[in-house]
Amino acid sequence: MRKKEMSIGLINKIKSMRKVIGLLLVTAMVFVSCKDESDPVFVNVSISGTVSSPVKDSIDMADRTYKFCITADQAAEGNVVATIGADLSLVSNYNSDKGTEYLSMVSGSYVLSATTLTIQDGQTKSDSLTLTIEPDGFLEYGKSYLLPVEITGIEGNGVIKTTSNVIYYIFNVKDEVVELQDYGRSDWGISCSSEETSGDPGEVTHLLDGNIYSFWHSQYTGTTAEYPHWLKVDMKKEQKIRAFWIVNCQESWAASMPKDMYFEVSSDGENWTKVLEATNTTSLDKQVFQLDETVTATYFKVTFTTSISGEVYCYLGELGASYNSVE
Repeated sequence: MRKKEMSIGLINKIKSMRKVIGLLLVTAMVFVSCKDESDPVFVNVSISGTVSSPVKDSIDMADRTYKFCITADQAAEGNVVATIGADLSLVSNYNSDKGTEYLSMVSGSYVLSATTLTIQDGQTKSDSLTLTIEPDGFLEYGKSYLLPVEITGIEGNGVIKTTSNVIYYIFNVKDEVVELQDYGRSDWGISCSSEETSGDPGEVTHLLDGNIYSFWHSQYTGTTAEYPHWLKVDMKKEQKIRAFWIVNCQESWAASMPKDMYFEVSSDGENWTKVLEATNTTSLDKQVFQLDETVTATYFKVTFTTSISGEVYCYLGELGASYNSVE
């Protein structure tokens, strides 16, 4: 009888243990289920190209495009959206760390095709974003610029991988190619501060006749004109000017060539902008004075302020302007 009671008690204990184990299994399943729903896997998001960063390129003034995307270290659970932007504040830190002296990219010289990139649910890579570089009018020839592009924010089940969230672009702008071509001058007009019409023919129109042996001479008959002397040219239409040129008077007596001079340009012949200061020599060959950059004007003016010998007379054989034929 006692054995039977003990057996029944043992059976009841086993039943109780089975109920406890069952409850534990159910609880564990609920816990796992809840964890799956509330704690999805967070992917590490990087910007592509950071392994080979900085990206270096030599450019001219033509537009360039570059593409990049964002990637995850495993398949995304739900869409992961990264905000992308340029951060010029990183330039000084980069220069300090690397011992470089890159200039910050100029606002307006670069355009991002979008400000966000999305890794779709179940994917590890986003579509591409386009970076367009538009250097003309913003960047300078012969200079180097740095543009940092980074992931600035993230939405969805992703975290920014801070060791690969910035890609650096370095743009080395090539030196400008300049091939000068002289403008034809047959329809130009010219005026001056004074001209000699009574002695040796020294009319100002001789400066545009294509004959280096004719010349302009400041007035010396009756009244002797003194420095400064000026010449003003009307090109009749708007022109792109990259250089001015002169040819000295070829006469053997012409020992007092003009020395110091400056050039100005104008769109209306009334308001002038100085674009170049230059110094003449005694050479009888054509002398070219190139501008740092092309200017656009309808009129140009040269003013002579001193002579080589110190005399008051001023004379010249030819005067003209040139453009850059490869622009």
